Amino acid sequence: MIIILLLSLYFFFKRKNLVYALSGYIFMVSEAFRLLPQSFLNFGIKWNDACLIYLFLTSFYLYSRKQNYFSIKNDEVAKAISYILLYFTILLFATWIFIDQDCFSAIKVYRLYLLYAIYFQFRLLGFKSKLKIFKFIFVLIAITAGLFIQQVATGIPILVGGADEVATHGELTRYRNTSLFVEIGLFAILFTTCIKRYSTLFTCILASALILPMSRTITFVFAGITAVYYFFFYRNKKRLLKYFIPLFIGLAAVWPYFAQRLAKENTLEDIQLTTSLKSSEDFEGGGNFVFRMAIFLERSEYLLKKNLFLFGVGLVHEDSKYTQKTFNFRYGANRTVNGERYKQQVATNDTSWTTIFIISGLIGILLHFYLIYAMIKRFIILKRYHEVFVVPLLSLILCVCTSITDYRLALFYYYTLFFLFASTSIKSMKNATLYNSITSHN
Repeated sequence: MIIILLLSLYFFFKRKNLVYALSGYIFMVSEAFRLLPQSFLNFGIKWNDACLIYLFLTSFYLYSRKQNYFSIKNDEVAKAISYILLYFTILLFATWIFIDQDCFSAIKVYRLYLLYAIYFQFRLLGFKSKLKIFKFIFVLIAITAGLFIQQVATGIPILVGGADEVATHGELTRYRNTSLFVEIGLFAILFTTCIKRYSTLFTCILASALILPMSRTITFVFAGITAVYYFFFYRNKKRLLKYFIPLFIGLAAVWPYFAQRLAKENTLEDIQLTTSLKSSEDFEGGGNFVFRMAIFLERSEYLLKKNLFLFGVGLVHEDSKYTQKTFNFRYGANRTVNGERYKQQVATNDTSWTTIFIISGLIGILLHFYLIYAMIKRFIILKRYHEVFVVPLLSLILCVCTSITDYRLALFYYYTLFFLFASTSIKSMKNATLYNSITSHN
């Protein structure tokens, strides 16, 4: 880990190469794409801490030389990020003043939201440089997808987390340590020409890696978004036909195992049970969807009871003594720390919104909605000037549609990848398109 950090700083300060420096940052913020354990040459530094060290040193340097580095003028995404950072800074001080929790625990929660500030550094990159970084990311997506498939086929944990998060379905082991950004890689192959070499092979690999985690929501929402975009918005329909066979091969190879999981849980029954919940006390069991809704409902009831619905409970850390003695929620995923199992109280990965809601309330959620809206709006405009922007657009829509059953929108490395694209200036893309149009006619 420390080697990646030092290399990123070297490329930034010594070589003045932002492409390599930010590629290293994305590798760190994505926790090495689950290729390396956090303990690998870390010298006591975690992945997020390494990112913060990089961010503080480089941002201070850039701000000292470029006074408008943090400017939010005419940049709605930058405004949304600034509002979130300001709000969480206020929450940090409020937590210190009003909550009997040690200051360090609050900082451990707050520091993660500081990672949003990488957006301002992405703004310094030209569009072609961003494409280079994205292609580097795609290579890592393909490698980890292949390793994930091998992991499932052999039953031997390869990616980080494989030994801890498993469930068996028939003859197949369901690993939850999925390869990252698979849906982003698939959207890039299907709807852009950015990935030209071995695209058929990559389609088979990524399609298999998408379905092997056996997530019903992700699989069906991805299929739905792909179908809607293909039939109603995609112009080059003939181009996509060549991927139908590899897509079919990839899906057919793993479908029997996925169907086995579908047979074990009834989604419609889950929805009916969820709509019948008037309070968390009505929960009497059911599938994962009902359980996740019970978790969110229980925490909502707590915030309403304590008159904290707007602002949340503050930046309390899952492992702090304050959390353990204050909260006693009945529903939550089990977690093992130092050999002891307990239910997650604040930091839960069951939905994208539960943790944000409990610590920052309705205001925190609305600010994130504003950020998502600003990015989607920008992607729609940028898509007019280059096809690659359909990738973050469809990926972000997928994250939003699955956010009540999946935790992608609670992961900071997903926001980082969206920021890479969202930081592109509409004006610069418009000027580049105009320039290319003029030169092509001369």
